[in-house]
Amino acid sequence: MRARNSLLVPRMGSVRLLLLTVLVSTLIAAGLVAALAGFAASVLPQAVSSELARSPRTAISIYGGFGAAQARIDRPQVAAALRRAFGSIPFTTYAGVWSDPITLPAQSQSKTVSLLQAAALDGIRGRVRLTAGRWPSRTAPGDPVEALAPASVAGDLRLPLGRTVVLRDRQSGARVRFRLTGLYRPGNGADPYWALDLIGSSGSSPASGFITYGPLIVPPGAFSGGGLATGGVTWLAAPRISAVGAGQLRPAARRIAQTMTYLAGSPDLGGLQASSGLPAALSGVATRLVVARSLLLVGVLELLLLAGAALTLTARTLVTQREEESALLAARGAGRWQLARLALAEALLVAVVGTAAGLLIGGRLAGLLARSGQLRPAGLRVSGTPSEVWWTMAAVLLLCTGVMVWPALRP
Repeated sequence: MRARNSLLVPRMGSVRLLLLTVLVSTLIAAGLVAALAGFAASVLPQAVSSELARSPRTAISIYGGFGAAQARIDRPQVAAALRRAFGSIPFTTYAGVWSDPITLPAQSQSKTVSLLQAAALDGIRGRVRLTAGRWPSRTAPGDPVEALAPASVAGDLRLPLGRTVVLRDRQSGARVRFRLTGLYRPGNGADPYWALDLIGSSGSSPASGFITYGPLIVPPGAFSGGGLATGGVTWLAAPRISAVGAGQLRPAARRIAQTMTYLAGSPDLGGLQASSGLPAALSGVATRLVVARSLLLVGVLELLLLAGAALTLTARTLVTQREEESALLAARGAGRWQLARLALAEALLVAVVGTAAGLLIGGRLAGLLARSGQLRPAGLRVSGTPSEVWWTMAAVLLLCTGVMVWPALRP
């Protein structure tokens, strides 16, 4: 009996070493898998928002060259179409009303016809800064239309501040009186809002034999009061990029493309023109997201495969080391299921401790990965433990437990 006990002592030492090996293997596998899963769940959505924010022309711009009557018909239909296009994605809509082209006094020895356009644009106050004068006040019927002019072309317009000038509508020939109250400059020319502007941030738009200046910023009452004739309408729909989820990319791209086709092709809408780079941007980001997730999934599967192989070898060695111990317990009346329950309890203890420690280490590792190397300038952050990480840890726990218990269940 003493000889048998003396043989069991070194075997118990080997068993403890093998259990420690299993624990370390589980911890390493769980830590790396948790890091990759946390990175995929937390960082990839941030990368999606960041790439979409850098994409050009992520707003939908719509233009209709028609009068006030058609604009009243189109306004509710355009709003309904945009709601269908964006679905649950929050978005902001801006509208602009444009005047007919207005003829400026001809310059001597110039063959280019100089035109001017005025516009009432939603949300313009927060996107320009005054360089001179004041904002125009509401226009009363019969009074001159007060307006702001772009500072970049103030010299070309030759319209003095504070004085009333009489110009002519190029379409109808009607006289239009303007009083320039100030000059403005765009605050941020890269703002997607300026897709609402037909002329451009430079303040002038040259064409063959013509050059159009503007827009003159006028209050909305300038059109409803009869001072200006409506010559066109623009709409701009800008989504909240940060609210676009990874699962919404392709469906949103499809809906937006269909809506743009409908707006441009419907004869009831008066011949609208719709343009946007958003469907292409959403589709491109969705494709790159699939590639990134696939690479991370391949890495996770490789880690699980290596961890499973290492644990299988260790578990088989552990069963071999315990053959005499199992035989002794069987001789004392322990059945196979009792031995299996003992193995399951031991496997669960080791797997739970290793998985829990790996979960904590993996969270720190994912945060370190997001802040290192070429990812540092992107400002990506990992916070909390997403549900994907919990599901992955459950899979690791089941894998490690199953690999350790399976040899003990075999006869």
